[in-house]
Amino acid sequence: RLALFVIKDDGLGGIQICIIS
Repeated sequence: RLALFVIKDDGLGGIQICIIS
């Protein structure tokens, strides 16, 4: 099973976390 964690900074002081499993 593959788990991918992606953390992106939107540049507006917010952080988006995407988890694909």
